Amino acid sequence: MVNSFQNKSLAAQLTIVISILMILASTAMTLFLTREAKNNLETEAEAGLKQQSQLVSDLLGFYYQDSFNNAKRLSDIFFNMFPQGVSPSNKTVSVANYQTRALTDEKGIINGDFSKPDEFTRMTGGTATVFARHGDDFLRISTSLKKENGDRAFGTLLGTGHPGYKKLIAGQTYHGVAHLFGRDYMTIYRPVQKDGTTIAVLYIGFDLTQGLTELKQTLARMTVGETGYATVLAGKGHKQEGTVLMHPKIEGAKLQDVKAADGTLPFRIVLEQKDGLIHYSWQDKNNVAREKIAAFHHVEGWNWIVLLGSFSDEFAETSILLRNMMIILMAVSTLIIIAVCAVMLYRRLAPLNKVTQDLVTIGQGQLNINLPPVDVSRDCSNEILLLRQGTISMHQGLTDLVSQLSQASYSLKQNVSQVQQASSNTEEAVDQQSLETQQVVCAMEEMAATTADVADNARESANTTLQGQDKATSGQQASEAIHMTIDFLAAEMQKASDLIKEVSQESNNISEFIVTISEVAEQTNLLALNAAIEAARAGESGRGFAVVADEVRTLAGRTQNATSEISQLVERLQNKITQAVSAIETSNDASQESRERTIQARDSLTEISDYMAHISDMGNNIAAAAEQQAAVAETVTQSLHNIKRLSDHTRIQSDTSVAASEDLKHVADEIEQKLSRFRL
Repeated sequence: MVNSFQNKSLAAQLTIVISILMILASTAMTLFLTREAKNNLETEAEAGLKQQSQLVSDLLGFYYQDSFNNAKRLSDIFFNMFPQGVSPSNKTVSVANYQTRALTDEKGIINGDFSKPDEFTRMTGGTATVFARHGDDFLRISTSLKKENGDRAFGTLLGTGHPGYKKLIAGQTYHGVAHLFGRDYMTIYRPVQKDGTTIAVLYIGFDLTQGLTELKQTLARMTVGETGYATVLAGKGHKQEGTVLMHPKIEGAKLQDVKAADGTLPFRIVLEQKDGLIHYSWQDKNNVAREKIAAFHHVEGWNWIVLLGSFSDEFAETSILLRNMMIILMAVSTLIIIAVCAVMLYRRLAPLNKVTQDLVTIGQGQLNINLPPVDVSRDCSNEILLLRQGTISMHQGLTDLVSQLSQASYSLKQNVSQVQQASSNTEEAVDQQSLETQQVVCAMEEMAATTADVADNARESANTTLQGQDKATSGQQASEAIHMTIDFLAAEMQKASDLIKEVSQESNNISEFIVTISEVAEQTNLLALNAAIEAARAGESGRGFAVVADEVRTLAGRTQNATSEISQLVERLQNKITQAVSAIETSNDASQESRERTIQARDSLTEISDYMAHISDMGNNIAAAAEQQAAVAETVTQSLHNIKRLSDHTRIQSDTSVAASEDLKHVADEIEQKLSRFRL
């Protein structure tokens, strides 16, 4: 595998390495950004769920307080209908199946007299009851409250198990929500005491049935995420503690006993804490178990718990979309960069292939090739051009050297012939040959030294280029860091924009609650107007009632004004949210522009780094070629030294010129044979 890689071209090796590095970097960046985006979205989703649950809790608390205030005003009206109070008498009367002591007011016995409760119901639309003390309990002796079949709830006991019983016995007022005969009421029980003992209880009930129905419908229309919803259950201490009061599937169940998809009981903590978050496994509509996240908050007054939740992956859809887009973008970018790098490498290194082929041809002894000249300026630092120029110079030098050696060999053969013909001329010919050989040796030594200098300079140039490549790589890494930071900032801005849009949607839900409250106030106003008309018809006897009706209309008007102001506040909040979304989108556009410029800078640094890497490799190749040339020159120099020694020996043995001439002829033939491999 390693040998196969090393045998590939330099351009192919660099392309493979760059491709692997780009794929690894893109994969790591995609995984990192996806994980960070998912974590941030989960955090934002949890905060949003908490805020929504608290908002719904506050709205329910506001509705409870408003209902209580209305009931309190009705209680004052009913209490004032007994200007002289309620007093016990010594008479005993029969109420249904019970014998109880009679209670009296300014008109007489109250037991069995329904005039005041009915009048109260006609004026206010609420229900009223007078309870008389009956042993340890309280008996309904006068009431406008009716059962489901239309009969009065007359002659029935309050019951010692009633949640307000202890307070009433102790002389304290009790208020709370009660479900009586199929309808829901905000109730107030006011004790009447004599000598420290509770002798009677005056009850009023403000009908909440329609309001609670509309409230539940509004909560049922709420959506959290894509498929999430709101759940309401009875809180701790409630007579229905833990019972699910509103849910698409499990209404009426005990939430603390409801199991998640994995068999655990995750909802018990809801009854123990005032608010918080829970994670649990829940089956979707396809019966597939998925993780769900929910926020809960306690509602004061009602003693309810609001639970808002949805599947976790619905909040992570943005993260999944971002991941898929990044994978596609990274894949396309990586392929484009690899393709561009491959094309650039092959184009920029193409001249090096020609130089390599020329060197191989020269190494084979074919000096008759034609090398076109290269125009290289003095300040040129292109290693490939310099390498081509060096190759041309080496080719010319070798051609001249071989030509000179050929001529020297020819001269040597002529001298041998002359020695054979006339031994007297041998010494002169040998001297001439020795002189010429010495000159060639000097020239070869100088060329070897020059070649060594070229190799050293090439090595130094390669090292300098590597340093420049390191600097370019550092700049590229810095550009990558900036690119990652800008991408992270853009994602954060997009999430902030989505969260503010969700807040805007929830503001619309608040408007719906306010409309409901306004409608209740308008109905109250109409009731008060009708009551005033009835009082006017009654003449002098209805004057006091007209005052009460006018007070009710005033209170209804104040309620309508308050809801109008709240609507204006919500409208201003929505305008501010719109401005915030616009500002975030503007910032997001700016970050995108910065990101594109950072990508351009990163690509430029990458290209510079690649060029420097190619230049460094070419410098090393030049140094290697120069060292090879020096080795060849050293070989030739050694051969010339041998020739010189032979010439000296020939001179010493001039007395045996014939034998020496034969040896010299043999040497000349050997040189000619070696030079024959070169084609001029």
